[in-house]
Amino acid sequence: MYIAERFGKSIAVLDTRSQRIIANIGVGHQPRGIAVSPDDRTIWVANYADKTIQAIDSRTLRAGAPIAVGGKPRDIAITADGSRLYVSLRDTGLVQPVTPGSPGVTVPTLLQPIEAGPLPSMLALSPKGDRLYVIDYDGSLRVIDTIAGRMVESFPAGATPFALALSPDGRTAYVAALAAHMLTQIDLTTGRRLSNISLDGAPSDIALTPDGRTLLAVDESDGAIVPVDLKAGAAGRDAAIDATTLLSVVLPPVHRTP
Repeated sequence: MYIAERFGKSIAVLDTRSQRIIANIGVGHQPRGIAVSPDDRTIWVANYADKTIQAIDSRTLRAGAPIAVGGKPRDIAITADGSRLYVSLRDTGLVQPVTPGSPGVTVPTLLQPIEAGPLPSMLALSPKGDRLYVIDYDGSLRVIDTIAGRMVESFPAGATPFALALSPDGRTAYVAALAAHMLTQIDLTTGRRLSNISLDGAPSDIALTPDGRTLLAVDESDGAIVPVDLKAGAAGRDAAIDATTLLSVVLPPVHRTP
């Protein structure tokens, strides 16, 4: 598991079995969002204060040169084939599409930016990559048609939405509210809020396990990972780790043999 340490200049690598951080990767100032390429070879990180993104080789854990994106990047999403990145720029109201190229071989290309609302934050792509979901701090969950390159829908997401994850089938969104200590489930077909799960801490980011049964929430208040059983609708026992300035968390892809 990869975790951004938001007040520092590093990405932590967490061994989920021992619940210990086994490595720290130096990156830019205030790393926020993280995305891992489908082949698990590249970790992309958004350096918020530097207005850059950066590619990390997952085998060597070495970061490449930073790439300017024209605004403060809050999160990164990557398509299933790895051919496109989407970067939310919180201070410009835009989502910046990027052709990643091959890190260390070809330079990434910035494409036409997409209007995404006043304060675009966390991102999630549908399984087909044709819809990009964007949490906005104004309390909205916005939907971007990535083929047309424009926003097509907007759903209410509740107060202080701060983190976002999609179910494996792309039909359900999970939105974490930092100040409300709440996880909200939203039906993406109807935009209807289905349920709320109370969390003791302040969830600053969330990630789903590949089977879609468990959600992992970063508790900003005490630097812990909180597992949430989605079927039971209840949070489990915190998994405390040796990092106190956590913000974003991402699980690497799971590769199954045929």
